[in-house]
Amino acid sequence: MVISHSSTGAAYPDDLKLLKDIYDDICTQRGLTRGSVAAENLARAAMDLFSQGVFDEAIFARA
Repeated sequence: MVISHSSTGAAYPDDLKLLKDIYDDICTQRGLTRGSVAAENLARAAMDLFSQGVFDEAIFARA
């Protein structure tokens, strides 16, 4: 799934919901506990990619 967002890199409410859903899915797949260091690193990497204009779920999954 490709996430669309503004060209400014700003995350709007719909973007944040989709990012959270993807985050939750990846955490579940990897067996990560919310709040763990690994989960926080995943969230940080996903937001970094998103802010750089990368908005393909497959790329987030590799983060």
